[in-house]
Amino acid sequence: MMQVGQKLRDKMASGVVLGSFVMEFRTPAVPIVLAHAGMDFFLVDTEHGWYNPETVRAMMDVGGREGICPIVRVPTTHRSEITHALDSGAGGLLFPVIRTMDHVREAVEASKYAPLGRRGMHMLRPHTNFLPPTDKPAYCAEANASLLTILQIETVDALGQVEAIAATDGVDMLYIGPTDLSADMGHHGGLDHPETMAAAARIAKACAAAGKPAGCHVERPDQIAAALEMGFSMIGYAGALRLLMSGAKTFCDEALETIAAAGK
Repeated sequence: MMQVGQKLRDKMASGVVLGSFVMEFRTPAVPIVLAHAGMDFFLVDTEHGWYNPETVRAMMDVGGREGICPIVRVPTTHRSEITHALDSGAGGLLFPVIRTMDHVREAVEASKYAPLGRRGMHMLRPHTNFLPPTDKPAYCAEANASLLTILQIETVDALGQVEAIAATDGVDMLYIGPTDLSADMGHHGGLDHPETMAAAARIAKACAAAGKPAGCHVERPDQIAAALEMGFSMIGYAGALRLLMSGAKTFCDEALETIAAAGK
């Protein structure tokens, strides 16, 4: 399962990756559809979405099979929640609402194997395809290098120390949550607000200085262009539910126009 995480890393090193957030949908068919649409990753949101470990496990499995990198947004740095996601085969973890450097260190410790972190060791699990490695030190080093430990910058506290966060060993990339960050900054403008755009530029610059990729969540194509110009190489495009709503509206509008044209 490490291959999909490394594949995403490799593509970001020379280009841009596109993906979407998954909430509400509990069928593994959704990652397959996103993969067929051309997306590089999908993110199962267990912070805002209602998912049990079995469902997450099934979606991680299909992601690995389809070659689309599965990422899980975990609501906390609680060890058992992170272990469930990692042992299920997640290629990356997104940690939301970062506020302090202690929180940063907790995320690294929970997601990386020793000596970098303190991730639990159990090798007869889906993340090894139930084939325990014979060389555990080599496996742990490879897993640490391929797994994406992503910290979400969506608070003023995190923004104020974003350079130190980006430079932390074991932090692989930063991801801006523009909606929450803009609210925490005292407005609700998202990426359309100048202050949020300035914050996004600072985050991208901090990642570039640390030699790490930066991710940005967008809702419209014009926001993608702005994110690319600032240097973001991971684009989280809306969410699967929003994509369904948009597609359904387009299909229904076309159907209703055909019906009206027929005078019915």
